[in-house]
Amino acid sequence: MFINNNQSYKSVRPKVLVVGDGLVGISAVLALANKPVDVAWVGPQVTDRVIRPDDRSIVLNAVSQCHLAAWGVWEHLVPVATPIVHVEVSDRGRWGKCRFSAEEAQLPALGYVVPAHQLLMALHQCACVANIEKIAGSVVDIKTDKDNAVVDLSVQDRSITWVGEVVLAADGTRSLLRQQQDLALRKKDYAQVAIAAQVRVGQRHAGIAYERFTPEGPIAMLPRGNGRYGVVWVVDKARANAVMAWSDKTFLLQLQKAFGTKLGLFSAAGARQHYPLGLAWMPLPVGDKVVYLGNAAQTLHPVMGQGFNLGLRDVVDVCKVWDQASWRDLGAAHSLLRYAKMRESDRQKVMHLSDGVVTGFSSDCLPLAMLRSGLLGVVDLSLTLKRAVAHLSMGQPIC
Repeated sequence: MFINNNQSYKSVRPKVLVVGDGLVGISAVLALANKPVDVAWVGPQVTDRVIRPDDRSIVLNAVSQCHLAAWGVWEHLVPVATPIVHVEVSDRGRWGKCRFSAEEAQLPALGYVVPAHQLLMALHQCACVANIEKIAGSVVDIKTDKDNAVVDLSVQDRSITWVGEVVLAADGTRSLLRQQQDLALRKKDYAQVAIAAQVRVGQRHAGIAYERFTPEGPIAMLPRGNGRYGVVWVVDKARANAVMAWSDKTFLLQLQKAFGTKLGLFSAAGARQHYPLGLAWMPLPVGDKVVYLGNAAQTLHPVMGQGFNLGLRDVVDVCKVWDQASWRDLGAAHSLLRYAKMRESDRQKVMHLSDGVVTGFSSDCLPLAMLRSGLLGVVDLSLTLKRAVAHLSMGQPIC
């Protein structure tokens, strides 16, 4: 029920409120659009979206691609998606190297690289035609009682109160809802900054992605169309501002020095973006009448490209829990705790693997470097281990 503070009226009572108009929030809207629930969706740009150019590269794994196809999103991404058929992981200056292939993993592709703004545009286009209540506004406060969540919303020049069974909070790392519910968030600062850009390369990519570790941090090279690669270069926080201030020529020369000549000579750097890196996670990704999704529940280092994929699995699993309960008692404590239990293994495995890779590969200590090389070599020789790593990154069977 919506109640205007100046005028009360009756309407169909939504049972689920989705908060957030980013990638995971819109995905939650699409996942719920054809379910037996009434959905309201709130966010600043829910109705009037401004899609700004954003050349960051998002990696979608095979499971995520399958879900996006089921929601009608993938058809909009096909023209701009670049399949990854091989991944090469190496430790700069060391002999260890591991190669993954889609053929060995028995998949059509290990993943797909899409521009961030194109993914956002495709999701938003599909959400715009979904049969849900759309509210261009923001959350002011949340209260709960035995049966309902009561959420105060600010919508232009008026206040609205939403009353329903449960809230899906996809409002990001700095989640206002999480703060209002005073829920625990654990953090780890890596003292690193990611520099994202596009560069033109001298060699054809042939669908190969690279993850090269350096003592300062990893460099991910993700294949894009037209002879370009998306770059995610992790540098020490102390010199991030200097890197951002470099000329394009200096940036390309330094990136070439750090990565090597595997892709030929780099040229034509695009605009650079930067963002600080850390690990932040909720030990229990639920609150009273609220389920936290995506970055609101866990924010990862980009080293394995798992952030959006893990958030998408949050969305899929909350729908699975409710489907198994025949869409009853959505906000009940037993339902929320069942969701948290379902997500625990996947979240912990991905967070521990991501954190272990960042920590283990960010040191130039000789014994540790030799151990890393040995581990990469062992994995490279074992088809079973390579398949296990590939499928761990997907978190779920391919639909």
